[in-house]
Amino acid sequence: MRGLLYAVAEVELSKAGNAVVRSVFVDPTATHTIASVSTDIGVESHYTHAKWKKSRLMSKLKGVTVTAVGWNEAQLTEQSTG
Repeated sequence: MRGLLYAVAEVELSKAGNAVVRSVFVDPTATHTIASVSTDIGVESHYTHAKWKKSRLMSKLKGVTVTAVGWNEAQLTEQSTG
């Protein structure tokens, strides 16, 4: 829903000590986020909802560096990325 504001100061992306964030993508409503993180063992992609304090590993994208994301603005809601 447009107009909702969430304040998240910090989100845990990876438990790996030497993790480096390579890219971050935020949908137009600032509710959904996808981050690509490089670790010692490879690349991880994480999904975070604005209400969460921890991200969820996108296991199907393990080893894939996300370089672009398309959001379906006509279908975006707080529950769906379109």
